[in-house]
Amino acid sequence: MADDHPVQVVPVIDGDSVRVRLGDGAEHSVRLDGIDAPEMDQQGGRESRDYLRGIVSSRREWVLHVVRKDPYGRLVGVLFPESETIQDSANSAMIKAGIAYWYSEYGGEELGLDTLERYAKADRVGLWGQESRGRPWSHRRLNRAVQR
Repeated sequence: MADDHPVQVVPVIDGDSVRVRLGDGAEHSVRLDGIDAPEMDQQGGRESRDYLRGIVSSRREWVLHVVRKDPYGRLVGVLFPESETIQDSANSAMIKAGIAYWYSEYGGEELGLDTLERYAKADRVGLWGQESRGRPWSHRRLNRAVQR
């Protein structure tokens, strides 16, 4: 699969996952690279999903830069407006708004996610301005332990 694909975002699943339709009609689940948003059952999960919906609904033409596939078979990538650069991505917008966390374990420095999160944190934007809560990766780990 080539790296960049014009796509239509069909639904937004949550604050870091979407489903896209390629030009040939094939649909794929996509995890946004370098970010981790609150889970839907976590405080801030619905707000994060709704914020991403607002971003993607502002334009019809998007490009997906595929980075890799994850262990669940989803594409992992950067979603950016067709007429702009990869630095103008939905991934970056989510971090800049403080509505998702930089998932440093999986990269993102090349998009400036580390810097965007540092500014959001310093300005107490979005999640950073609210009472402390567990990070999404800790929430998932805890839920897996409880389910066993």
